Amino acid sequence: MPAAPAQNMLEQWNDATLTYTSWDSNGNVTLTRPYTAAEQAAATQAQQQQQQSSNAATIQANVQANLTTITNWINANPTGATLTAGQTLVLAKMLRGLCLLLLQEFASASAT
Repeated sequence: MPAAPAQNMLEQWNDATLTYTSWDSNGNVTLTRPYTAAEQAAATQAQQQQQQSSNAATIQANVQANLTTITNWINANPTGATLTAGQTLVLAKMLRGLCLLLLQEFASASAT
């Protein structure tokens, strides 16, 4: 049975359980049903948008961290010594992150 509604709430769409519930003015459940196809599609789209926003923030943070690391390397060796394998990987991740930001591809934040 759904939990009692918050004060003055008469209906609730629960994206976590994909159910719709309505209550009367006395707090009694009047209807509980699964989402319609349209409601489920809207919930899925909202979850995907939230995930993409989170991924974009992660990519931006990773690019900023890599920029700081690269700046420190440049300051430590302004003549441009040969990069180590680890440094090359950081550069590759930063370039990938920059490309994802430019293309606004936020389906994944991995390898940035």
